[in-house]
Amino acid sequence: MALPQRLDLTESPAEMDAENASREFLQRVGSLAGVLRVEQDSDSPVAEPSFRVYVRRDDPEAEYEVYEVECDIYHRYPEARLDVLVFKRPAPTLSEESDGHYRVLHNLSTVARYHPEEPKPTDGEIAQGEAGLAHIVAEICRLGLDVTLA
Repeated sequence: MALPQRLDLTESPAEMDAENASREFLQRVGSLAGVLRVEQDSDSPVAEPSFRVYVRRDDPEAEYEVYEVECDIYHRYPEARLDVLVFKRPAPTLSEESDGHYRVLHNLSTVARYHPEEPKPTDGEIAQGEAGLAHIVAEICRLGLDVTLA
């Protein structure tokens, strides 16, 4: 009587490569400047992950960088089969309220930079500018964009 075969529950090399490639692709493309959003299709097979990458329509460099990452992933994980679609979208626009805050900040900055002889902003104007900046940052975050202030 033959002994029962032991089940091998480990993933195949192709599935392991696909999993590692997916993780690295998401991490690297998600951190590229100009990429608005990255989505992974949860219905795609494990060995053939599918991604939708959204870039600004007026930013071909971001699109090229996505394809460069995809190419690099193929070199690192030759068994991986990524399905990558890049969609070009218009840049998100801010509301009229945020646009008004931006104009105030831009004007204050322009005056300070190019007209140093003009009076300095008052504490109230500075507080208004900071509140406007906070409003703009909050709206940009709601649009799904990463904002890092240095």
